[in-house]
Amino acid sequence: LSALKNLAKTYTTGHAVGEGIQTAIVGRTNVGKSTLYNMIVGRDAAIVTDIEGTTRDILTESAKLGMVTLRLSDTAGLRDTSDRVETIGIERARRTAETAELILAVFDGSRAPDSEDIELCEYLSTLNGTKIAIINKSDLGVTKEMRDLTSVFELAIPFSAKNGDGFSALAQAVEQIYIDKDFDMGNSAIIANARQNSALLSSIDTLSEAISSIQNELPLEVCCVEIENSLS
Repeated sequence: LSALKNLAKTYTTGHAVGEGIQTAIVGRTNVGKSTLYNMIVGRDAAIVTDIEGTTRDILTESAKLGMVTLRLSDTAGLRDTSDRVETIGIERARRTAETAELILAVFDGSRAPDSEDIELCEYLSTLNGTKIAIINKSDLGVTKEMRDLTSVFELAIPFSAKNGDGFSALAQAVEQIYIDKDFDMGNSAIIANARQNSALLSSIDTLSEAISSIQNELPLEVCCVEIENSLS
């Protein structure tokens, strides 16, 4: 029973609805959001260009970051715009961020923040999700002003979408947040979807009933039924 309970700790989607931690990648246009999204999902799922406002709708996919399953959403760049289609994308981005449990806020760390960066931080501070600042373009150097601005987040991770520096640190940070720190995952089995989690929880319940039956000195036939249900 203890082993099953430990195995249950490896499943993290109980923190959120659906297959994985509800995670939103947010930020201004052209700061590297889609590149980060592609790195996490492991393929070129989002279009990456130098043209501002390329991402207009929400892209969502389940992906593993370290040992944690994320329900990851790439969102439109947050900025003032007169483009009607882009405006709709920005409104959807805000709704996605407001319901996310984990927010990966991407910034261009190679320049000093301006009023839009400050407004973004103020907006994100009103949201309930855990917020990690991804300070992109660290290969160009990170300005002191950007470090100071992003210090308000739970974590701030220097990152380079160009060469991948900081990606492992991000994975480790997410694991520390969502995986039980008392559980050693070094050589353990991992469960990663809702069907497995549901079956495991049912097995824990029926095995607990079997133990209770033994402790209450009920007929062994009753105990065996519960054990068979647990195995099933």
